[in-house]
Amino acid sequence: LFYPLLEYVQNGEAFLQQRSAKPVVAALSAVGVVPSVGAFITLIFLVIIAALILKYGVFVVSGRVYNPLMRDLRDEAFHSILFSHLFYFLGASSAQLSQIIDSEVDYVGSAFTYAAIIASSTLSILVYGLFALFISWKLTLLVGSVGALRYAVSGLFIRRIQAHGDEYGR
Repeated sequence: LFYPLLEYVQNGEAFLQQRSAKPVVAALSAVGVVPSVGAFITLIFLVIIAALILKYGVFVVSGRVYNPLMRDLRDEAFHSILFSHLFYFLGASSAQLSQIIDSEVDYVGSAFTYAAIIASSTLSILVYGLFALFISWKLTLLVGSVGALRYAVSGLFIRRIQAHGDEYGR
């Protein structure tokens, strides 16, 4: 979204006649907005606000599923402890028993929360990527290539650091 704004600020009305601006101008015209600096800035803020609302919605829906899930898992763990054999109480420590009710259930809940965050982040990246492709596919491919290169180089450094840590840490 900043690319059309920067181009419009630098080139003015000439930007609106360029071939790369046609999709943006067509999208703004379709909703009855005249392209201007204010329109581009407003569009940027609307996208940010929409993303925040979407993220809030994901957390609300996740909470509505997470809380009953955690309650059911704790009830099941407590039930399985209460109705287990006496040997289980004599052979296990109280820390192990409390860990079943507390920590292991929290691990499942955390996994559910992370899955919801991963799904919403993937959807956001997909929407932003498609919108960026709509605005400027060349710039999107360039930024995507730079991002992939940065990811590959970071992975290479991380693997080397881990190898050095394994070699010298033992």
